[in-house]
Amino acid sequence: SDFKSCGDAGMYAILDNKGAYGDLANYARRGILLTNSRQTTVIQDEISFKNFESVVWIGHTAAEITLSADSKTAYLTTYIGSRERTLRVALLSDNRNLCFSVIPAGLEEKDFLLSHTNRPGYSEANGGLPEHDRSQFKRLIIRANTVKEFNVSVVLEMIGRNQEDAPLRYERVPMSEWNPIIDDTN
Repeated sequence: SDFKSCGDAGMYAILDNKGAYGDLANYARRGILLTNSRQTTVIQDEISFKNFESVVWIGHTAAEITLSADSKTAYLTTYIGSRERTLRVALLSDNRNLCFSVIPAGLEEKDFLLSHTNRPGYSEANGGLPEHDRSQFKRLIIRANTVKEFNVSVVLEMIGRNQEDAPLRYERVPMSEWNPIIDDTN
């Protein structure tokens, strides 16, 4: 694990996540980077599996989600007070087959997260009491089927109206090369 604060430029934290994968992985790291004067957030996974495995990356939101034509970018729109806010969420990976998709957040009978130990709509942690309504939430997901490497960056940046085509302010690099920078464009 590693942590570095760079003042106003940003910070990063990297977690050795191999324990979550046991004997399946050679290594597994997850990092979070704040850069561009803390205006860009990156969630990055670097996982090397011993054999071919499947991975699902999940983000939950109540925001309205619009996917780009290639499904490599998601625009999450919500209102804070009366002001519309849009978060651009970009997927960067050398694996060109990866893309975003959107599914409901509630557990359905055919939900890929449902296992034999969970019952739809109930929480074991709540002693079997009905869970809160999750119908307003959605899952933004990335599915990687039969991969040996899962190297993915998910880049989050607030954008203004009509700025969907503004350049992304992060270029994917290994976490070992992370260095938060000051945004001098403002």
